[in-house]
Amino acid sequence: MTSTQYKNVIDYTLTQLPAEADSLTTVREILRNCGTPLPQGTPNQILNTLLSDDYMGWNECTYRDAVGYANAGVVAIGVGSDSIMLIEPQTDKPAASDAVAASASKENRAAMVYYTYSSKSSTKTVSRPNYPWSFLANLVVESAKYFLGMTREELQELDSYIELTEGAWCVDFVRFCIYDNSMYYENVNIPDESSTRGMRNWFAQHYPSRLHEGISGIQPGDIVFVRNAGGYRHTGLASSKPDSNGNVQTINGNWGYKGKDFRVRYCTFPSSYSGYYIGSYAHPDYYR
Repeated sequence: MTSTQYKNVIDYTLTQLPAEADSLTTVREILRNCGTPLPQGTPNQILNTLLSDDYMGWNECTYRDAVGYANAGVVAIGVGSDSIMLIEPQTDKPAASDAVAASASKENRAAMVYYTYSSKSSTKTVSRPNYPWSFLANLVVESAKYFLGMTREELQELDSYIELTEGAWCVDFVRFCIYDNSMYYENVNIPDESSTRGMRNWFAQHYPSRLHEGISGIQPGDIVFVRNAGGYRHTGLASSKPDSNGNVQTINGNWGYKGKDFRVRYCTFPSSYSGYYIGSYAHPDYYR
């Protein structure tokens, strides 16, 4: 995982848990969604198992190492005789949970032993079909949100695998976000395509059941194809369902104001800007 993926899994899992969930339940559910095994039992029993140095891919580390691993996208936890906590990547939006923290207090540091899960199989032990589609789609949307405000040049500095076409990178941005979450299977679930018409036509040819006209049924994470009176012009990611007025919020690469300052931006369609509206959308197969 990347640190973004790790953080997205944490944040998504917290939204699915009841507010009264205890720390052990919370940590266990996040690790399950990460595909990471955790010993059964109470925190004290978990600690005793991990202290045996013989439980799958868990390795003892220092607190500072645990923070460093978390920032690199590697699962890290702290376990004490009666408590457990997950170390999350350090961002400007820390999780609102007592079970998750980007750093520990001095008291917790002294009372806990820290572990990181470094098995090379940690991201491959759980089959993606075990996740709901909305979970995978949310990871893509969260990546898109992370990139808000960035220019083509700033994005390209982050990764060079998906080349962002100069002057026309809206489709490339969608592919970029999917690739960022390791769900990009070129010409299997997403085409190697940089044009709106080309991507829409690819879905029409290869996955017609996944291409839908209009906006009814749009889910966050769907790929939207935007048009005006002249035809299809733009591609983005839905970040909301349609509201009661038929408006859909999207996150878009190569989107500017009055023909300038093109960046990653939110936009709500239908848009008064040149009469743009969503003509159709694709429901990607994020499982592959």
